[in-house]
Amino acid sequence: MDTELLNIFDDNKKQMGVATRKEVHTLGYWHESFHCWFVGREMEKNYIYLQLRIEMKSDYLNLLDITAAGHIMSDESVSDGIREIKEEIGIDLTIDELEPLGVVDYEVINGNFIDKE
Repeated sequence: MDTELLNIFDDNKKQMGVATRKEVHTLGYWHESFHCWFVGREMEKNYIYLQLRIEMKSDYLNLLDITAAGHIMSDESVSDGIREIKEEIGIDLTIDELEPLGVVDYEVINGNFIDKE
């Protein structure tokens, strides 16, 4: 997993090249990820569906997380990130079935782990 290749970007969102997942999170490169939030409404109440991260994850283990999310590999487009929905929660969707909400910058530093998505 640490050797997955991700596109990396500067602060102006200009692609700088490719780096491994480990390098991305050690050196703090901006990179692409795919986040899909499932929402619903039942009996006059709105819901956001979350998943519990497993203990085997390298970060944020045993915490609630986005419905389905993951890194976009260097040979993928953002729309290819839809594979994460099938991989993580077993639901097969097309990109046209989703409602795009835009791009959100996310940055957190936790010790030696730097995440800039």
